[in-house]
Amino acid sequence: MNDVRNAIHVRTGPAALTAKIDEWLARHGVATRAFDDPYAACAHLLLHFDAVPDLALVAVDTLRPDELELVGFIRQTWPRTGIVVYGELAGAGLADGLPRAMSCRSSAALQQLLAESPAAALRRLSASDPPIGPGALSAAVVPKPETPRASDGRASGAADGEGADPRAVLTAEELAALLDEDEGVQR
Repeated sequence: MNDVRNAIHVRTGPAALTAKIDEWLARHGVATRAFDDPYAACAHLLLHFDAVPDLALVAVDTLRPDELELVGFIRQTWPRTGIVVYGELAGAGLADGLPRAMSCRSSAALQQLLAESPAAALRRLSASDPPIGPGALSAAVVPKPETPRASDGRASGAADGEGADPRAVLTAEELAALLDEDEGVQR
């Protein structure tokens, strides 16, 4: 039941940390789909929601606040998948309160994870949570970062595009590139 045969790894953190996770998964024979971009990971979830991984590992240090919602999206898409959030930003409570999820907030916590097998990590995640049933995800919501608001309630600067993040809206070419399964994905 707690065997780990496959995983996804969102490598949006320092290269040295993500390499350690990749090595750990490979050492234990876990087939891994790796993503260097959160949008490629989201496209994978949308296109392959039925290909449920045993583990999802997300490095969060280089994610923007709106990209951190990826953790909740993984939980909602794959309720039975174990999630490990790691990196300095893991302390932001991204995995707190989510079933079958944990945060490695320090190098010591990450070293503890790497000292055990992926199967042992999944057993630990599974043992601490109640069984997942209908409605179990209703309370499991990842906290959203606050968006600055103008007096009329709209996002500050959003009316005229002022202060808008240029990466917030995808062009048709960018969306097409994300939906191309082979781009941005290592097998």
